[in-house]
Amino acid sequence: MDIEAIKGISLVDFLHRLGYDPTGRDSKGLWFYAPYRSERKPSFHVNPRKGIWFDFGSGAGGDIFTLAGELCNSSDFIRQAEFIAEKMQMPI
Repeated sequence: MDIEAIKGISLVDFLHRLGYDPTGRDSKGLWFYAPYRSERKPSFHVNPRKGIWFDFGSGAGGDIFTLAGELCNSSDFIRQAEFIAEKMQMPI
C-alpha cells in the first residue's frame, strides 16, 4: 500500500466505487448524498480540484482519509488507508 498512491485517488472515483454518483454540480464541484448518513436533499460537496469534501448537513469535511474514517468509523490512519485500498482494490 502506497500512501502517495492513495492520496492521488480522486474523491469522485472513490465515491463512485462505493456506489455514489453526483446529483448535481456547481462552479466549485459536485454534490452527492452523504455516503455515511441518510438525507433527503444532497448536502455533501466535493471539490475535485482540491481533493476535499464538506458535508453541509453535519459540518464534517476533509480529504479522502477523513472520509474513509467517517465511513469505517475509525480515526486510525492505518485503518483508513486499509479501507481505501480495500474499496479501490489496491494491494495492501
